[in-house]
Amino acid sequence: MRLLITFILTVLLLSLAQAQEYKTVTGTVQISGSGERLPLATVYVEGRGVGTITNQNGSFSINIADSLDGEILMISYVGYQSVRRQIKHLPDTLSVYLEEALVKLNEVSVEGTEETAEEIFQRALKKIQGENGYLKADEFRLDGFYRELHSSNDETTGILECAIQVYDNSVARSFKDIVIPQFRKVYERKQNIDQFIETKEGHNHLLLLLNSGINLIPLAKTYKKSVWKLPLEIESITYFNDRLVYVLSNTNAKRELRVWIDLEDYSVYKNELILKVEASDHDDHAWKKVTADGEKCGAILDHQAYEYRKVGGQMVPYYFFRKFDFRCYDLLKEKVSSSASFSTELLINNIITDGLSAYSADRLKVKKGLINRVEPYDSAFWAYFNDIQTTRENEQLTQKKQLARPVKTGISRNSASKVVSSHNPPLKIGNHSTYEFTRADTLYGSVTPLLSCYDVVYYDLDVDLNLQKEWITGESKIIFRMKSTADKIRVDLFEGFEIKRLSLNDVDLTFERELDLVYINFDKKLAKDSVYTIAISYEGRPLDMDFDIWAGAFLWEEDSEGNYFAQSLSQGYGSKGWWPSKNHIYDEPDSASVSITVPSEMYAISNGLLQSIDTVGNDRKKYVYKVVNPINNYNIAVHVGNYERHDISYMSQNQEDLSISYYFLKQDRDLALDKLSMVPKMLEVYEKYFGPYPFRSDGFKIVQSPYPMEHQSCVAVGQFFDDQLILHETAHEWWGNSVSIADNADIWIHEAFATYAESLYIEETLGYTIGQEYLNAKKADIHNDHPIVGIPGVNHFHYRIEDKYFKGALILNMLRHIVDDDRLWFKTLLGIQEQFKYSQINTSSLLAYFNERLGKDHSTLFKLYLFSLQIPILRWESVNGDTFRYRWENVPDTFDLTVYASDFGLHPSVEWQLASDLPDISIKEQLESKYLIKVIMD
Repeated sequence: MRLLITFILTVLLLSLAQAQEYKTVTGTVQISGSGERLPLATVYVEGRGVGTITNQNGSFSINIADSLDGEILMISYVGYQSVRRQIKHLPDTLSVYLEEALVKLNEVSVEGTEETAEEIFQRALKKIQGENGYLKADEFRLDGFYRELHSSNDETTGILECAIQVYDNSVARSFKDIVIPQFRKVYERKQNIDQFIETKEGHNHLLLLLNSGINLIPLAKTYKKSVWKLPLEIESITYFNDRLVYVLSNTNAKRELRVWIDLEDYSVYKNELILKVEASDHDDHAWKKVTADGEKCGAILDHQAYEYRKVGGQMVPYYFFRKFDFRCYDLLKEKVSSSASFSTELLINNIITDGLSAYSADRLKVKKGLINRVEPYDSAFWAYFNDIQTTRENEQLTQKKQLARPVKTGISRNSASKVVSSHNPPLKIGNHSTYEFTRADTLYGSVTPLLSCYDVVYYDLDVDLNLQKEWITGESKIIFRMKSTADKIRVDLFEGFEIKRLSLNDVDLTFERELDLVYINFDKKLAKDSVYTIAISYEGRPLDMDFDIWAGAFLWEEDSEGNYFAQSLSQGYGSKGWWPSKNHIYDEPDSASVSITVPSEMYAISNGLLQSIDTVGNDRKKYVYKVVNPINNYNIAVHVGNYERHDISYMSQNQEDLSISYYFLKQDRDLALDKLSMVPKMLEVYEKYFGPYPFRSDGFKIVQSPYPMEHQSCVAVGQFFDDQLILHETAHEWWGNSVSIADNADIWIHEAFATYAESLYIEETLGYTIGQEYLNAKKADIHNDHPIVGIPGVNHFHYRIEDKYFKGALILNMLRHIVDDDRLWFKTLLGIQEQFKYSQINTSSLLAYFNERLGKDHSTLFKLYLFSLQIPILRWESVNGDTFRYRWENVPDTFDLTVYASDFGLHPSVEWQLASDLPDISIKEQLESKYLIKVIMD
């Protein structure tokens, strides 16, 4: 449907373009005298939404309809006198020279008053809040041009350009819907720097840019918690589009913060922030990440600017820009090892507030990133579209890619006959981030009598995937044993699916549905301890994945060659999103089989060992897999792609051969084999600390996928084989798949231990120090705004899940150092795997196990870190020149923790204690590295 809408929009836009004639003017904007070219100079029709901006070389190209022949083209730049030209007299090529227009502060008087920078800024904030971000319209559409550039080691690796339309009915609530009529893109090499920028939108950088700048409300709302709280000073008064403006700033060697505010009405025309550090200053990155190769990676530059202008007396968005420069510093070799750059820019070149017709949104939030999409390119569309001119450096690449792609009608190869069902019905679940739970949450999260009365023994799932329609037709056979007598049981299936038939021993059964619940009626009571088999035939479109609330079931993607690339993704919401099952995670079947029918040119992968590949009709194949170990229902998965298989041999810790297979997209063979060369060593490390790989009889597969997930014996590692994802998702084979939780409130156990396992691999391969660096770099990602143990019985999943990973792993690392006996510590971890293998654990049983095996009651510590938001503060302050005192703060009175660093040991309490000297900064760093605490020295 989206591509059909794209086609219609394209036709409409082309029709409109052909209905009127255009004048195309190209040119440059330069400084008078020096001839220096000015990037990001504004070029627009005065009083209209039509315009563009100069590129990094100071060049522009603008298409102006003949209907605007009587208007004025305005060219301006901050701090320079604007130039105006009558459009009807413009030549085809224009060179514009701007004169500097400096204004001295003492020459300007505003109503005879003098205001401080803070007073000016506060008046600007009040204006933003009072006028709802300025744009006053019941409904509007912003037409724009978006560009995204990727580079690695100074070589361009990706260029994306697209036209966008942003619809909304309230500028104060950010954008509502987006349509993308056309793409044009170069993506020459498989490079991934998304690992540096982790966004809620799934690395969709257009959404990140829009959310940051579509209106000025975010600036006003986040003022007290943002960099804008810094004290500002009046740097200068200058001109901005012929308006006198204050330039307020706060700058130092590592930060430049500026805002341009109208001298008379306090409108904000622009805000800009530049954060920067030296390329080798690896201890001061804005973002910190230590890779599996022992490289500390982060941004050495974050440059963002958001610009607005007046159209029809209203302030509207005009141009947004953001650029990151990254470096990776090799901690062993002590030098910069690699670099990457990423930039986005968005030009709003038209504003429409009247006569808006119905529209349908693009499913952007389902996409990992626009740069990975394969879209049609139609040169006719771009003939009259105002964009930002391509720079000389990228022009050749762009032309090469466009010439290689035939002009299409707007519908891609896989979509010509695509007929998608109506949108998935809205979910009835509550807002888990604010602890608002609905009846649906209770039904999905509780073990009700109609669930507890039976135990699943075996699933036999057979699905036919229509990749073109994004449609599933299937049958789920559930073999179960009754634990008590009952004449009714419950299974679960997303309410968007139609149940075609439900039967027992080929006899139809009646059933009722409520939300995602299916209540099955039997003619007579099912006997306790007896085994039965029901079959459920169904069809429909599975629930789309919504990463904002982590609810969904399927991702329907295309790879870089335009082939189908799909996977199930059930964690959190559960397997019911794409097949009938007993959805609650407490009940794992003893075994299962999965059959997947797909087009013959595609390869389908699931859990366990491949049993057969059968031909179905003339153009389809059925892949049959068998799982012989207990498996959580959300781990039962399908992956479909243009896969190639590569097998290697591995001798497990217990001297048994383990079958290992890699599945990767054919075009990514070299990348895959290079990145996956770490796998044998990784398995060796994990087996050392956690025992033999737990699912040897089901084999071990690593699968390239649209999204990473710990699918048991079939580990999905994402698109780019990131080292951290390979380590993390594989660690779940022990922590999550073998030792499992019974309620999503305890999901931190899965994620914390898997994250901690990553650091053990780093420690084994690169040493203890870098392993600790790897873990402690994750402190920057802790939000600490929710306890990491959730609410049981309501399927409380994914509300600020980062803390379950990072804070949880750092708690484990702290516990290791509290124990201060690695032999005991690692024996305890191994003991958890041995005692709870193929079974379930919760927070209480885990903590009881730790207390017993470690020989000390750590209950107060666990309660503080797992159930509260308190992070202990060790405060050390001077009493006089020779005496100091210290104590714990932000802890309960019963908190008892002795801390050590080098030859330094300390047993603080909540009461002040005296000491004769103040530890040096290295002691502070060691303590904060070993323990999840904050040390303050006054």
